[in-house]
Amino acid sequence: MSDHRRIYFLLEQEKPASRYCRNPRHTNWEVFDKELSQSIGLWISRVKTPADIERELTRVNSALINAYEKACPLHKVSGRHHVPWWNNEL
Repeated sequence: MSDHRRIYFLLEQEKPASRYCRNPRHTNWEVFDKELSQSIGLWISRVKTPADIERELTRVNSALINAYEKACPLHKVSGRHHVPWWNNEL
């Protein structure tokens, strides 16, 4: 009637998903400039209300992000410096 029984666990690990990241030092600035010029270009917009400011800022922000994503593509990270707690959400 002892409570010193062994507890067995079977842990299954999933294969870690491939990790991808961007290296800003490898950004192709010519592509960035070209993409940004195509999406924004030079425009003169009459901004009269705060809603106009927000609309223009959203447009500029999305253009910057899209140009950066095209000029600095994701690349697969090798597993030699694997950190178990790092994931895509971080």
